[in-house]
Amino acid sequence: MALLIDHKSINVPVGERDFGPVTIPDGLLKVTLRLARRTTAAPTLWAAGVTVKLDSWCSLDGGVTWLQWLGFGAPGGIHVKGDGNEAVESTVTSELPAGIGRQMKLTATVTGGTLVSQLTVEVV
Repeated sequence: MALLIDHKSINVPVGERDFGPVTIPDGLLKVTLRLARRTTAAPTLWAAGVTVKLDSWCSLDGGVTWLQWLGFGAPGGIHVKGDGNEAVESTVTSELPAGIGRQMKLTATVTGGTLVSQLTVEVV
């Protein structure tokens, strides 16, 4: 496992912001993107009314060309899961193509206010 971005505090105003690029270690084949959510224990994160679309881009040629890879969109505020617990993160996981010299970058598109969160990118 490699943490490419480890709970990086982010404060993104309305609009788009790019993160990266970061190098994906050779031989690792799965990536997980995580954004910390507002909870009772973390009331200053990701406010209700703030929506984010997080897109990732993968390069198989060291950053010369980029392919849109995976992402998710979600509204902010406290989200209670089916088991009654609060979700602490919004996540998405996907397989990565094999290769060497791979890179990844992210684009966060925020509406409705400033996104205050923590970003984690993990590859295994």
